[in-house]
Amino acid sequence: MNSIFKNTRYKLIRNANLVAGFWLPRAENEKSPTIHLLEALHLGNILLTMWSMIPFLEDVARRISVRAVGPSVFTMLLYVTALTRYTHAIVARKKFCSLFAQVNSINNCKPFESDQKENLDSTCKKVRNMLFAQLSLFVLANSAISYFGYKITTNREGSSAFNQMELELLGRAGQPELWTPRETLSIFLNMILSYMVPLKLITLDALLHLLYVFICDQVDFLEDQFDLITKTESATEAQATLQEWLSLFSKVKRLMIDVNDAFSFQTVSLLLSNMAIICFAAYTSAKVNLNMSDFFISMINICLQIFSLFFFVTMIVLTLFSVLQTLLYCISGQNLLNTADKLCSRLANISLADQPLVSVHHILLVETQRSFAVRGGPFFKLSLEFFATIIGAVFTYFMVLIQI
Repeated sequence: MNSIFKNTRYKLIRNANLVAGFWLPRAENEKSPTIHLLEALHLGNILLTMWSMIPFLEDVARRISVRAVGPSVFTMLLYVTALTRYTHAIVARKKFCSLFAQVNSINNCKPFESDQKENLDSTCKKVRNMLFAQLSLFVLANSAISYFGYKITTNREGSSAFNQMELELLGRAGQPELWTPRETLSIFLNMILSYMVPLKLITLDALLHLLYVFICDQVDFLEDQFDLITKTESATEAQATLQEWLSLFSKVKRLMIDVNDAFSFQTVSLLLSNMAIICFAAYTSAKVNLNMSDFFISMINICLQIFSLFFFVTMIVLTLFSVLQTLLYCISGQNLLNTADKLCSRLANISLADQPLVSVHHILLVETQRSFAVRGGPFFKLSLEFFATIIGAVFTYFMVLIQI
């Protein structure tokens, strides 16, 4: 029996999620807890961090400093997004198990079992490589920006004490001697979560990408099998094979519909929050009325304090991370659309002589065009065109702010 739970590469993805705080069963029939101990600890950590940040946010609100708004909004928005997605994943754990059970059903659909084992290995390998690439880029980006900031600060002459502009930028966060125990806890927890939250989001994304890539590979497999049916000389054999093909088609279509029903609103909320994070970066950059070289050097000077360095690095990396995360979702959607278009083209080219296919030809075309797409809510289909629209909106917003 082909089972995704027995696949070595899937186990790596599952273990990565476990480290990041999301538990998945190791077997199809394993009982799922309402909430795992690790999940409770991670949820408590996020909530405690958000609670401990309130004094800093109150300080920002009192001073109403545009320069200080960006970092605070960045951080809080990221935590709200992570908390929402993490809670949704825990609530939808049974849905994940149900979807993986459907994956197993497709993998064991006769007479395609031997081919499906290779397809599953290929799918898990792609997603594993995607996961490792994201984790590597995240670590390298943090390391590179930290090292770059350190080299500039060590080569800069003068005192490391904050000047007036830097204190305005950081506010209370730049005055560690005034921190209360609660504020010290906030800084410490932020240092931990600035790594853990992106890792948590990356591993949760890997589960969705696993389903999207699996469906994309299955649609591609359906096209290959359809070619074999059209080349079958015996009408009786073609009819029997077509029935098996239609059974596989309906299972893949059902999986795509269930994935969209379960996660389409989560996907669109993720993309909108990413867009907001990028917009806040543009807002902060556009509103800082300073010479950019002086501003950059000044920011690097702020980074002489380890907490401030960590905060500064986190802002930059999370902005890039938001763009990359949005791009990967849109690439998954574009790949599925392209594969579905190929299947539609193949279905549209059948001859009237293919009698077993004529009766279902129109239905298959409609179902393929309507079902196989990664949806963000009821209105959006994710694609590279959608990504270009998001980036265009952010760029327009940025250019308008520069003129204000």
